[in-house]
Amino acid sequence: TVYIQPGTYVLGAGLTLIDGVNFYLTEGVIITMAAGTMFSDGGSDVTSEIQGYGVFQVSGTAQLLTLTGNSNVHLHG
Repeated sequence: TVYIQPGTYVLGAGLTLIDGVNFYLTEGVIITMAAGTMFSDGGSDVTSEIQGYGVFQVSGTAQLLTLTGNSNVHLHG
């Protein structure tokens, strides 16, 4: 599990999920993106969890999640 600590993170490029790697966002995390996809499976089959207390801010042409593989991604907080 990747633990993301409090802070504001501006993504210029998205994150490709890796099978079995989970994300936990602690309280006070803000992740923003204005173009592209914040999280994607990159066309691979992925099982992953994104959980915790973070805030996702997408604007412009950005998307939060794109899955093109046979993936199972759980978002909960």
